[in-house]
Parts: sequence; C-alpha cells; structure tokens
Amino acid sequence: MKIGFRTVKTALAVVFSIYLAHFLQLDTYTFAGVIAILTLQATRKASLAAAGKLSLAAGITLLIGSGLFYLLDFRIYVVGLILLLVIPLLVKTGAERGIVLSSVVSLHLFAAEEISSAVIWNEVLILFSGMGVSLLVNMAYMPSRKKRVQEIREKLAGECASLFTQLANHLESEGYIWDGREILSISELIEQGKAEALLNAENAMTRDEINDYQYFEEKEKQFETIKRMLALVSHVQKVVVQGEMLAVMLRKLAEKLGRGKHAELGEMRDEIRVLRREYEAMPLPTTRDEFEIRAALLQILNELESYLLAYQ
Repeated sequence: MKIGFRTVKTALAVVFSIYLAHFLQLDTYTFAGVIAILTLQATRKASLAAAGKLSLAAGITLLIGSGLFYLLDFRIYVVGLILLLVIPLLVKTGAERGIVLSSVVSLHLFAAEEISSAVIWNEVLILFSGMGVSLLVNMAYMPSRKKRVQEIREKLAGECASLFTQLANHLESEGYIWDGREILSISELIEQGKAEALLNAENAMTRDEINDYQYFEEKEKQFETIKRMLALVSHVQKVVVQGEMLAVMLRKLAEKLGRGKHAELGEMRDEIRVLRREYEAMPLPTTRDEFEIRAALLQILNELESYLLAYQ
C-alpha cells in the first residue's frame, strides 16, 4: 500500500503539535493534533486560509462562551446555547470550517469550570501549537506540479497539431472522414492543465508558476477560435485551389506546434496576410457553391490569424 506525501505531512504535523503542546504543559494538549489536521490543506494558500478561519472561530467561541458561562454558570445546556449562537456566526463569516473547533473549545471551557486568563491562554496556546506546526510542515516542502503542468502543455500542443493536420486533410480530400477525437482531448487537457496550474499557483514562489494558469486560460480562448474554424470547415465540401493553399499553411502550423517551435508561430501572421492577398487577386467565383466555399475559407483564414495572436 502506497502512502501519500500529504498523509506523511499530516502524521508529522499531528505528532509534533502534540509534542509542542505537551512541552508547554498545556491542559488537553492532545487537541493540538486535531487543530493540526484541520489546518493542513493541499496548498500553502489553502492552509493559511484555513488557519485564519480557525482563529476566527476560536476567537468568537472564546468570547461568547466566556460571557455565557460567566452569566449562566457552568451548566450543560449553556454549551448548546453557545453553539446555537456561534455556528450561525461562523457560517455568516465564512468560517464554518471551525465548527468542530468551536464545539471542542466550548467543552473545554465547560470542563474547566472557570473563566480565567489561564484557561483562555491555555486554549490560545493549544490553537497556535496546532496551527503553527501544521503551517511550518506545509511551508517546509510542497511538491511542485510544474512537471505535470509541462507534460499537459506538451500533450496539448501535440493534440492541436493533430487537429490542424486533420483540417488540412479535409481541405485536400473530398469525403475525408475524421472522428473528432482531438476536440474532446483538447478540452480535457485544458481543464486538467487549469486544475494543476491553479494548485501550483497556490503554492507559487515565482511568477512563472502563476503564469501557467494564465497560459491555459489563453488556450481556452484559442480553443473557442478552433471550434469556430471547425464549423466553417464543415461548409467546405469540395476541394478547391484556395482550400489546398490553406491546407499547406495548416500543415506548417501543425508542424511547428508539434515540434514546439512556438516562437516562430507569430511570424505566420505575415504569411496569412500574403495568402489573403493571393485570394483577392484570384478570379471571382462563378457559382454560388464556389462563392460559399471561398467565403468560408476566407473566414477560416481570419480565425487562424486570431488564433496566432497569442504568439505575437
């Protein structure tokens, strides 16, 4: 059975937080381990957010709990009354993650049977023992997803290259059949890339890691352009010379994408302008079908130019 890295970090955070609370001679010191579990999250950013919400929950509970126990004495029903007041406040403030913490803090106050600075200070130190150790463990090392993000980027480029090759095949061969596999694959890779990049960005220590998410957002916009091109290509039912000329450009684009020559893609916009002028210099269409096909090809050329704007 394989043990995940997060499981190891959780175990370390629990053990060290309990050791620290015990070293500080705190009452109910084992509760520091529970706080460590509640604080430890998948990313550094999420852990910091969790620590903030837990601190807010503890502060609200200590304030309301101390007041009610002081006024109504240490009776069991007061614990329920505290929770009736605290839980809606936590939900309203977005700190509902701290409901378990608030429940235990209320019970600690009840068990202490006194409201004093020593009791309050004990709860505060337990809280910071658990949170502090958990944050230190999480900050110490967080495995980077950079490699996985790079793999997705490479696969995405390969699938886009394959798709443009398929479009070129359609323009060069009447009746060409394509199963459209690349469309689903590109969509899935973009979603995977955004998810991985977002997790990596929440642990980001450099600007490059944050830019990965923006990269996949740009790919999402490009995918919308590709889908418009697909709709236009479906109107090209005959092989015409203008379509063959566009197919050559699509194959060139596919070759550059497949070989990772992204820096050269921006230069293809000049080639598109040249091809557009060549289209304009050709004789006008003589039939309605030819007119519609050439109009669709011209629109594809415009969409292709929009697609390449990301590489300028």
